[in-house]
Amino acid sequence: MTIRLKQVIEAIEEANEDFKILFDTKTGETIYLNDSSVFDMTDEDKALICEIEDTPDGFILFPSEYDIHRSLLYGAVFSRSPGAY
Repeated sequence: MTIRLKQVIEAIEEANEDFKILFDTKTGETIYLNDSSVFDMTDEDKALICEIEDTPDGFILFPSEYDIHRSLLYGAVFSRSPGAY
């Protein structure tokens, strides 16, 4: 399985609280799944959720906006710790 760097960068840049971004290992496509607490679930979303539950190894979840900010914050904190210099 190969994921193009450009695809990863785009997914990270598009990270948002309103949807989850996944990589489909079978097709190589980036999948956007709406957050059911923000948007009404479509039949397509429901089918995708069932597919993800049935084949969890078939999808890789890209980091969320929260994950990215948290890692940047902790990275900054740890890089400034007294023993880091």
